[in-house]
Amino acid sequence: MAGNDDNDRLRAGELPEDPFEGQTVSEEVPHILCEPELLGAAGKRAFTRDKRVYGTTGHYKLDAITGGLRPGDCWLVGADTSWGKSSFAIMLYDENARRGKRVLIVSAEDSESTYGDRLLCRRSRVPAQALRDRKLTRQHQEAIAQAQRDAKDNPVFIDARGKTVEWLQPRIKRAVKEHRIDVVVFDYIGAFANKVSKQDRRNDVTYIARVMTDIAKTCVPGGICGVLLSQLTMNDDEQIPGKYAFRDSKDLPQMAEVVLIGFLAPKDDSEHGVAKGDKVIKVAKCKQGQAGKKIVMAWNPEVACFDAVHNEEQQRYDQLSEGMQDWNESNVASDESVVDWDRDFT
Repeated sequence: MAGNDDNDRLRAGELPEDPFEGQTVSEEVPHILCEPELLGAAGKRAFTRDKRVYGTTGHYKLDAITGGLRPGDCWLVGADTSWGKSSFAIMLYDENARRGKRVLIVSAEDSESTYGDRLLCRRSRVPAQALRDRKLTRQHQEAIAQAQRDAKDNPVFIDARGKTVEWLQPRIKRAVKEHRIDVVVFDYIGAFANKVSKQDRRNDVTYIARVMTDIAKTCVPGGICGVLLSQLTMNDDEQIPGKYAFRDSKDLPQMAEVVLIGFLAPKDDSEHGVAKGDKVIKVAKCKQGQAGKKIVMAWNPEVACFDAVHNEEQQRYDQLSEGMQDWNESNVASDESVVDWDRDFT
C-alpha cells in the first residue's frame, strides 16, 4: 500500500509526470518592469528636489555609514544579554519621534512596565535606580510629571508575549497602515513563537524572522523599516562576536540589509576610539554602506539609557541646506529647464 508521503508515491510509481497536473493556476501574473520604468523611477528618486529624511539610529556616525533607517530595509541587531537591546529600541523610538517619525515596538520578551520605565528615565533623566527603588526626590517627581505632560499621542508599544507570528502578522500590518508607522522593532526573535513547528528550532527562528521581514517589506507600498533584535551565542575564544553568532539560526544575517553587533569592548582599540568596557556597535553587514566599522555608543549608566550623538557641524549644514531648498522651491516655477519627471519620463 502506498503511503501518504510523496517519497512513498515516487517509489510506488504513482507520481504524475507533471507535478502540477490537475492544479488550478491563478490568472494573476506579476508585473514585469522594463528598463524605462526601472531606470525612470531610479532617476526620479535621484533628482527629486525633496530632501529624503530617513529614520535615525540616534548616532550620526551610524547614520552616515548605513544611510539611516530606510523604508523596505530590514535590520538585524544582535547583542549579548544585558548589553541594552531594549534600551537601544527605546532610543530608536525616542530619537525618531523627535523627527516626526513613528516607531512601533513589538515585544515578546519585555513587558509594558519595562519599556515604560526606560522611556520615562530617558525623558525625565531620573536615575534608573531611584525609579526602581521608589526613592524619588522632589526634583525627580517634578521631572517625571513634566515628562508625562509632554507626552504626545504617538503609538509606541504592543505586548506580544504569548502571541504567535501568524496571529501578529495581519494585525501589525493593519496597525502600520492605520497609525502611519515608519519603523517596527521586534524584541526579540528568539522569544516569539510560531503556530506550527518547522522541524527544529533553527528552522522555526528562520521562519519567524522571514514573517517579520515580510511584515516590514509588504505592509505598505515601498515597505517600512524593520528592526529585528536577537540574542547572540558568545564564543569564549572570540571576544568580539561575528555576524554568524546569532542564537538559534545562522541564516538570519542573510535576510537583512544591515547587521549590527553590540558588545562590550574587551580591550582598547585606538583605531576606532574604543576604550575597554565601552558599549560598542560593529557594523557587520551593510548593503548600502561600509561594513567593519565600530561605533562607541553613548551609554548613560545612571539613567540606564543610550544617549543620542549628534554632529553639530552637520546640523548647521542641514539648516543651511533647508534654507537653500526653500529658496529653490520658491523660484523653481519660473525655471523651464527643470525636468518634469511625470511629464517627460512616464
